[in-house]
Amino acid sequence: MVLGTADQLAPRATAAVIAGVDRALHAEIRRRISLGEPADTVRTEIRNAAERTFPTLSAALDP
Repeated sequence: MVLGTADQLAPRATAAVIAGVDRALHAEIRRRISLGEPADTVRTEIRNAAERTFPTLSAALDP
């Protein structure tokens, strides 16, 4: 099985990291809502945290 060149794998790896972060954020939203926190508040807090973190994640993934 040929996986491809590094140039072909980099976009896949980046997509996998972004998908993993997205799943983690959604899991945290579900967890906090299941504990009884207001859904709107949880979504706003998670969205704000994601927006603050995105520049760092983006820089780390940029070759």
